[in-house]
Amino acid sequence: YAPSDLGRAVFVELAETRGDRLIAPMARGSHFRNYHHWVARYFGPKAADDIHLDVGVDPAHLDPDGWYPLRYALEGLDLIESRFGDGTYDTIRRMLREEAQNFPSIKRLITRVLPFPILLELSPNSYNREFNHGRLEVEVEDRRALMKNYDWMSSPARCAAWLGTYEGGLAMLGKKATVSKVACMLRG
Repeated sequence: YAPSDLGRAVFVELAETRGDRLIAPMARGSHFRNYHHWVARYFGPKAADDIHLDVGVDPAHLDPDGWYPLRYALEGLDLIESRFGDGTYDTIRRMLREEAQNFPSIKRLITRVLPFPILLELSPNSYNREFNHGRLEVEVEDRRALMKNYDWMSSPARCAAWLGTYEGGLAMLGKKATVSKVACMLRG
């Protein structure tokens, strides 16, 4: 097999923008574990298993510390929304808000005895433990923080997942705050 002309063009573009590091966007298995946990709690273990099997992840052999293609996570989020949501992605946001406490990277960050603004500024470290691509930037000023996600691959479901994760992290810290989206690259 050989790559198509389009495939070669994509690889050339990636090589030029990322140097000699060509990597597939990946996510930790903890995402799949948390999706499974939430779906099983509300819709039953079979429904949770079916979501994973439909995206190509065997729930019986899931390694929470392993790496899986991000594409599988995005497909899983879309399947969860299509099967159990109403198309607004509120289901995804709620799921990640409730499951944020189960991400080891978030637990690790929150257990630090540091002032809240410093915890926010350290949150890109948690991002880097969960993903091998993109970046998170945080700007903290007074009573506001601006979280900037620069992901290779995104979708409306993933955006909702980020909002829910931020809400869940704040809840873990006992902070009352509002999380709102102020700009979106998917929408220009």
